[in-house]
Amino acid sequence: MQLHEEYIGRHNLNVSVVRYDGHSNVMLRSKESPLRWRIFSIKWHDGGYHPGFFEAIYMAPEHDGYEKGNLVRYLMNPKRLYWEEYEDWVLTMTSTLKEEYVVVHNDKDFVAWRMFLIMYDKYLAKHMSSEFFVAVGKSIQSDLDFHDRMDAFLIAEDNIRCRLPDTYDSLKYQVKPLANTHSPWLEKLINEE
Repeated sequence: MQLHEEYIGRHNLNVSVVRYDGHSNVMLRSKESPLRWRIFSIKWHDGGYHPGFFEAIYMAPEHDGYEKGNLVRYLMNPKRLYWEEYEDWVLTMTSTLKEEYVVVHNDKDFVAWRMFLIMYDKYLAKHMSSEFFVAVGKSIQSDLDFHDRMDAFLIAEDNIRCRLPDTYDSLKYQVKPLANTHSPWLEKLINEE
């Protein structure tokens, strides 16, 4: 927590806090359809000898994206934001997102896993065994206990690692990091009424 955030909290001020972090990311789930996922990401680019800028990206996992050559589908062109326009744009975008989506924070790893399954759907169907699909079914069954789901996920992940090492690398280095860069300040802007 930064000093100004502590001050705002201590005095119970009703203001939105927009942070200027190097990388901010949230994964979103539709309020209407639990299978519709989105990713909202903001990254700072140092301009070197020129002014730096933030780049905002809003995207969705592409169904069978691996076979189509794009794991994600951009829902807007990447938006270049300079310092003076950043805060207003972020507040406008988050208020638009909150109408239809909520930020998922408790099961971030399982959300990244579900996105991966969407991206590699047909490819996995062609190359994986029935043991894998049994494990996948358990891993995404939300009424199961967390530990049972995690055990099933680890079995499915190990199956991918053994049978499709390049696909496993994509899961490990491209999709799973989405869960690790979660930004609480963006979550608060989107999830609070």
